[in-house]
Amino acid sequence: MQHVLTDSVAETSPLFVVMVGARACAFPLQHVAETMRPLPIKSVAGTPSFVRGVSVIRGTPTPVVDLKALLENSENSTSYGRFVSLKFEARRVVIGVDKENEKAKECEKKK
Repeated sequence: MQHVLTDSVAETSPLFVVMVGARACAFPLQHVAETMRPLPIKSVAGTPSFVRGVSVIRGTPTPVVDLKALLENSENSTSYGRFVSLKFEARRVVIGVDKENEKAKECEKKK
């Protein structure tokens, strides 16, 4: 079922690609609010290990998820190349990634 949903999203929605270590990860562009330089993170007790804490994004405390730690069940990164703010309805989350995929940007410019 998950594979069918993923294929459906890929066919109907442009994707935003990020790099986390050697992995390329894609998110539906409709859920990407913005990308930014990493901001300070305040840790929060009692959260899962992949949640770094919260960062204030445009005046709103927003959870920060370490995507590499989530995918690889590893230690949290000490720094990120970019923050990507994702939105779904009224909810928001920031993911820490190494970088945005430059090739995806180049393809978008050519269209």
